[in-house]
Amino acid sequence: MTLMDAARQASPESRFTRHVETCAICGSADFIEVAPANQDRCRIAMCQGCGLFFASPTLPLEAFADFYDDEFS
Repeated sequence: MTLMDAARQASPESRFTRHVETCAICGSADFIEVAPANQDRCRIAMCQGCGLFFASPTLPLEAFADFYDDEFS
């Protein structure tokens, strides 16, 4: 199961709902989009403060749990 498969199995109202507001590394709120969202992935952004690439919005926690349970158990 891929992370996208796990996201598709999550309830529709909870898919990609955790919006990133500040960088997890430097705390900056200045981001640029480097890859737009589509049906197979969420938007990829880059922090202008430190260069961290990240998905935004992110998958809900239950989607990660489903993925890691299947892939790493």
